Amino acid sequence: MTQTNPATAQCMITTIVGFLLPFFLAGADGNADVAKATIRDLIDGYNATSPEQLDLVGRIIGFSIVGMDNLRLSMTPGLSDTKLLRYRNNAVSLSRSSDNARKMLDALQAGRDVKRAVPRPKVAAAPPVPKPVLQAVTHQPIGGQPNIPIGMEAMKREARTMLAAFSQGASPVFAMPPAQNTSAMVKAAVHTAVGAAVRPPAR
Repeated sequence: MTQTNPATAQCMITTIVGFLLPFFLAGADGNADVAKATIRDLIDGYNATSPEQLDLVGRIIGFSIVGMDNLRLSMTPGLSDTKLLRYRNNAVSLSRSSDNARKMLDALQAGRDVKRAVPRPKVAAAPPVPKPVLQAVTHQPIGGQPNIPIGMEAMKREARTMLAAFSQGASPVFAMPPAQNTSAMVKAAVHTAVGAAVRPPAR
């Protein structure tokens, strides 16, 4: 980061980590520190030296991991053909955009002119979350993968929704939310679900 203001670089890295964190928590067995360290290792591997390069690194990793998450969702049992194709088409589009961002980064780091438009995948909006999932208090198994807390799934959904909005003509800057307290968000989601489950029905 020798060519980037340290405060700017740290702000961008923290923002990228905060956006990607929900997608790495399952693999880190819920350990936020391990997930954050993994994301930072991925970022460091690209040796970005400017805000523009960091922006592309965020796209490379973000599009790639959200593409894999769409593949995971496509394996959900009982999924309709329409939703299955939507998730898999999203995965292909995201993977292609990640590759394009990597080519742009390679060109920048090699000192070549970059004339291509910023990669912006055409991602279909995720379908609404079924009500039983929102009301569940325990972990919800998805596609035969390890159970994931509903709070984490909610955060992933928000990230996918934001990516869909971004791909439809939002600001060219890699718009990502600031890092958040994941543990607190998960606890709040579970607390809300438990409250809804034990609350007596309205008369």
